[in-house]
Amino acid sequence: MSLSAWTALAFLVVASTLIGDAVFPTLNAEVSPTLANTFNYAAPVVALCLSALLLHEPLTPF
Repeated sequence: MSLSAWTALAFLVVASTLIGDAVFPTLNAEVSPTLANTFNYAAPVVALCLSALLLHEPLTPF
């Protein structure tokens, strides 16, 4: 894999996994569980959009 592919993978791991797992318990303590769980569904979409914007990854249907 190229360096840009490794960078994109590392960004996705950090953005959607580590940050998401750190924020969820705090958010769950502050708001209702339903609203906090919405964050779990939104986190991968946000990470995808950020990787397209910051790393210039192409967004394709596949």
